[in-house]
Amino acid sequence: MKHTKTISITLICIILGVAIAWQYKSIYNNNKTASVQSVTLEDLKDKLIIEKKNNDDLRGRNEELKKELNAFEAAKGDIDLYEKNLKKEVDKAEIIAGFTDVKGAGIVITVKATDFGMVQSRYILQLVNALKAIDAKVVAVNNERIISMTEISDGENAIVVNGIPMNADKPFEIKAIIETQKQDNAIKMLGNILTNLKEYYYLDLTVEKVDSITIPKIETNRSSLDHDLLTIEK
Repeated sequence: MKHTKTISITLICIILGVAIAWQYKSIYNNNKTASVQSVTLEDLKDKLIIEKKNNDDLRGRNEELKKELNAFEAAKGDIDLYEKNLKKEVDKAEIIAGFTDVKGAGIVITVKATDFGMVQSRYILQLVNALKAIDAKVVAVNNERIISMTEISDGENAIVVNGIPMNADKPFEIKAIIETQKQDNAIKMLGNILTNLKEYYYLDLTVEKVDSITIPKIETNRSSLDHDLLTIEK
């Protein structure tokens, strides 16, 4: 009788142990799922805000183009005014193409590897794309000008920008020229990306507002400007 009682108690303990283990696992999985869903929702919210900002910017740019077109129409017959408008457009095109040094207020993001996380091209690209989406006028990675043809990829223990390898073990400095009144909002919109890179990929990141940033023009020997094999179809 005593032996049977001992076996019964043992079985009860085993059953209780298994039940508690399953319950713990269920709670863990639910918490994990909730955490992932929270991150996903935050990402979607940030993307929605960025897309709305892009639409607003496109509408604003459309209005600017209309004004510029009207200015050219008004300058017909006035050579001096026409040349002035044309020079203004050429200067703007050189800035967009990255052919001239630029200066302005903005933010500087420093990205460093840690003992638990290494810098990869996709993290730098993610930050660069986010900065463009939040209306950064000009962006550079370690003073390498980012233009529309820029490629950012992984090399051997390096990140390659415009064909130039950069040591992945050393800090990366991402400069972005952003209007002063938009900087706080820009940093806020970058918040979720910065948090994910810190908490999930163990990178060391800092963000600093700067009154004056100088970003040099892109060098003519960069791979992004290598068009020697291209011809214009007539």
